Amino acid sequence: MLRNSTRTLTQKDWRIAGVVGTCRWLACATVRPASGGAWYSPSAPVTEQTGAAHEEVIAAECLEAEKLAMRHPAWLDKRPGWIDAVVDTLNWAWRGSGVPPIDMSQPG
Repeated sequence: MLRNSTRTLTQKDWRIAGVVGTCRWLACATVRPASGGAWYSPSAPVTEQTGAAHEEVIAAECLEAEKLAMRHPAWLDKRPGWIDAVVDTLNWAWRGSGVPPIDMSQPG
C-alpha cells in the first residue's frame, strides 16, 4: 500500500495504513495497487499469512500483533503508529473492545 511512496510518511500515514490494511484483510477484500496491475487478496498485517481471515487465524493474528507491539523491534521505528493501529483495529473489529481506530467525525 505504501511501499512505492516517495515522500516521507508521517505517524498519521502509518496509522491509517495499519487500519486500512487490517480492515482489508479482515474483510477478505480484493485490492488493486494504485499503480494498476492485478487484483490480489491482502495478507495478514503482522504475520503476512495469505488466505481468508477466519476465526482461528484472526485470533492468532491478534496475539502476534500484541507480541510484536510489546517486543517493538527497531524496524517498527520506521513505521510510527502502525503496530498500534493494527492492535487497535483488531481489538475494535474482532474483540469488540476499545474505540474505532480512526475518528471519522473530523475531516482530513
